[in-house]
Amino acid sequence: MSTVCDWAFQSAIGHLFGQLPPSVSAIRQIPRLILVPMQELALIPWHAARTVHQGNQVYALEVATFSYAASARQVVQSASRSPIALSGGGLVLGDPATGEDVPDLPSARTEALAIRDAYYPRARYLGRLPDGTSAPDGPGAADHVRAWLDTPPAGSVLHLACHGAVVTGVGQGDSSYLALANHTRLTAEEVVEALAGAGDADTASGVELAVLAACSTAVSGRGFDEAFTLGTALLTAGVGSVISAQWPVPDTETSVLMFMVHHFVREVGLPPAEALRAAQIWLLHREAPPMSMPLSLRGSVVQADASKVAAWAGFVHMGR
Repeated sequence: MSTVCDWAFQSAIGHLFGQLPPSVSAIRQIPRLILVPMQELALIPWHAARTVHQGNQVYALEVATFSYAASARQVVQSASRSPIALSGGGLVLGDPATGEDVPDLPSARTEALAIRDAYYPRARYLGRLPDGTSAPDGPGAADHVRAWLDTPPAGSVLHLACHGAVVTGVGQGDSSYLALANHTRLTAEEVVEALAGAGDADTASGVELAVLAACSTAVSGRGFDEAFTLGTALLTAGVGSVISAQWPVPDTETSVLMFMVHHFVREVGLPPAEALRAAQIWLLHREAPPMSMPLSLRGSVVQADASKVAAWAGFVHMGR
């Protein structure tokens, strides 16, 4: 991964930074760059491109805010939609018992409940509680999530902390999906269908921010057709902003990173793209956690290994 980050700066990002207008540096603005990488280039974490400046490693996201898109048309469509004010409602899912041969995600349960309690107290909570017992609102099967997506107004925030997977290939049956409770799955195609049934594509059940804290949710199963992933499926259906993962992400580091994303959105008031950037820089520099972070999650901050790029750079922003 380190070699890839060095190559990314030397081959592209360094040259791109050289094309930024002088006025940006003069007034100390943080530029926002929207990248539309194709095929194999969609697998590169361009925001984690790095160089050495005055003896210190500098990552690209420390210089600019990065967003990604499948096409220029998607960028225009997202920008044209009216923003929806975030409320204390939505849907939060924490490590449902899939029944499959996959490891538990104890930090994801702690993460999900902490985010719900701190920032979205009116949100429905599905999955498991930190002690492993089923959540009062339901175990988090595909039908539960689908029903929430299909019923407007469902709430302004969707946060899914669970397992994600990709079935690779080129056929119509190949897809990205979320592994949910009781051996059920929710595919990218089903997400589009559920949100389309909720009404106007410009409203998408009122979902302004979707955070997919699950592995490979920014990866498509259809060869290198990066235009169809779980993340882009949500954007297609009208969600304002989506945060998703380019590869399998670690449970511990992801839990604190995701809490900090919502901290920067709800407490600091940053837009999602800037909130993700701020959270990644926070983890990279191991800054002190905010008072809103519960003790149950603070232990993960100590355990997090930010020296590994894969621990924080896997998540990307798409949309508004």
